Amino acid sequence: MSINYGNFKALSYRTLANVYGQVTFNKNLRFRTEFGSDILNQNEEGYFGSQTVRNQTRAARGIGSNFGTYVTNYNTNNYLVYNQGFGSHTIDATLGMGYQQSQTLTNYIEGFGFASDSYKKLASAATKSDGSSTETNYRFVSYFARANYKFKDRYLLGVSARIDGSSRFGTNSRYGQFPAISAGWVVSEEGFMDKMTFLSFLKLRASYGITGNAEIGNFPQLGLAQGDAGYVGVPGQRPSQLANPDLEMGRQQLNQTSDLTLGYLKIVLMVR
Repeated sequence: MSINYGNFKALSYRTLANVYGQVTFNKNLRFRTEFGSDILNQNEEGYFGSQTVRNQTRAARGIGSNFGTYVTNYNTNNYLVYNQGFGSHTIDATLGMGYQQSQTLTNYIEGFGFASDSYKKLASAATKSDGSSTETNYRFVSYFARANYKFKDRYLLGVSARIDGSSRFGTNSRYGQFPAISAGWVVSEEGFMDKMTFLSFLKLRASYGITGNAEIGNFPQLGLAQGDAGYVGVPGQRPSQLANPDLEMGRQQLNQTSDLTLGYLKIVLMVR
């Protein structure tokens, strides 16, 4: 059977690491920093013998290939958190920033024409028939602030804002602003709810915000060229994409609530 004359093996090494540190200045103020990494090294090697690929003319004596993929992701987050109570009032606020960097490298080589199926490494291929390599990367930075106010554990107000910047967007429109606001009322904490013993918790919450999307690929804002325009043995290049320095991060209105949602109103109900 053909399956007996072919093999494909993938070998992966992946390292995930996270560290953090925290400094508590006093009972109300603390700072936390985090760092994480995700590193992938993967090699894929295949060989298909003459019996397997006998219907391919150029591979009548075996064909081999080797793929390499190397991905490195780094990210860091830093928070300054403040909490304070004033009688019936409680305030907590967070100020911070985050940064992410990702790089992917790939390479590929193919060869055919092996003296025997006993030779499976590309060094033994009579012809190195194909090969390529790629590199892609991006960076993402965020600055954010959030404040929550609570009065008598029943009236809630929250506001937040963030600025996100991505290397995927044009140099003239690299950053986007995304504010949000929410308000809540814990109805079950009111005195008139004491007689409603069948309810353990009732909360009304409404929120409104704007979000964005940076998943557009790594190079849509760049003017690109490809070096595949050779002619009669003379190398050449051609344009493949026009630059767009004004490409910006998309924004859309977002109802940030979930569960039972009526328009921009969320009702949380718990029954004994």
